[in-house]
Amino acid sequence: MTYAEGMSMNYTFTSILILGFFFAKLEIAIEGDAGWAENLPTWRIEGHWLLDLFWGGRVMTGYHAWAFSLVAFFFISHLSSAGITYCKQKYVHWVALCCFG
Repeated sequence: MTYAEGMSMNYTFTSILILGFFFAKLEIAIEGDAGWAENLPTWRIEGHWLLDLFWGGRVMTGYHAWAFSLVAFFFISHLSSAGITYCKQKYVHWVALCCFG
């Protein structure tokens, strides 16, 4: 690994940590004491079998759909800006890792 590649990797890692910190603070401020978007004026999906599989039975809200999409976009855009090319197989593995741990 060259020095430039190492610096690019450090920049990407640091940027993701900073974005994660700010997004966590935003989550705390938006959701408040009620948690899980309980008091937000948004659409909700309750009682679906996919919610049991992916969300642990919790409610799916518009807020969470947009928030997770935003995080995925930040992560994928950082990968592409770092010169990592798109590979369908690696993307599917990444999505599976995010969904199933």
